[in-house]
Amino acid sequence: MLILLSVFFLAFVVPYLWILPIHYISGLLNKKNNQISASPFRWGLRHFWIISIIMIFSFILVVLFYQYDNLFLGVEETNPINQDLADMSILSMFGLALSCIFFIKKQDLELFWGKIWSKKDSILKGIGYAFILKIGLFIYARIFNISFDYNPGSYILSINDEIISLINFYPPLLGFFLIVIPVPVYEEIIFRGIILSGCEKRLKFIFANSIQALLFALLHQSLELLPYFFAFGMLAGHLRNTSQSLAPGISMHVTNNFFAFIAILIMNR
Repeated sequence: MLILLSVFFLAFVVPYLWILPIHYISGLLNKKNNQISASPFRWGLRHFWIISIIMIFSFILVVLFYQYDNLFLGVEETNPINQDLADMSILSMFGLALSCIFFIKKQDLELFWGKIWSKKDSILKGIGYAFILKIGLFIYARIFNISFDYNPGSYILSINDEIISLINFYPPLLGFFLIVIPVPVYEEIIFRGIILSGCEKRLKFIFANSIQALLFALLHQSLELLPYFFAFGMLAGHLRNTSQSLAPGISMHVTNNFFAFIAILIMNR
């Protein structure tokens, strides 16, 4: 019971570490009559706070459920590729995907494609930018001597153990379906939709975009590749702002995850 109360406390309190500064800074900017960006979406800072609570709560709850022995009984998992990790990944993905549904109303669906870019342009530009990012990643890896010998896909997804566990303990088709379709969609809804929109209504776009991109990069838990994921988030945010829709970012994200998943699948067969 104490553990569950602690989880609730952390989930509700921790988001204030970034919500309150944004609220305070936006108040100062409004007093100075600085122009704030207009978001095409209805989501505000309150929605940002709620999705933060959901993400933190679900993460802690899933970890406690599957890693209780490791955390509290001193039982160490010697193999990083295991059934529990695969189950955790599936539960987290489904949980976040279902959570996003509650944030979407009919008027939000109209903004998935937007009215500035055609559907064809949104898809093709997203695919094109995904390849540009991939080239940039390899250049970055060369400059900083990052090795791709182990698994190139892991450097695109940064969650290599989770994906390998998913492939090993479940049909690859399930892993493909989860990684390539719902994950890019709900991540774009969360970061380029809810979070960017919530910040954008309080701050100038460049600052709002930087905040969501930084949170997106931190979520991928790779200090080595933090600049890459930050650049990915910034570009996806720029595409959402330019097109006034989520479609180009989703297209770019799906393309990125598609090639990453295929690379991991080939390397681990």
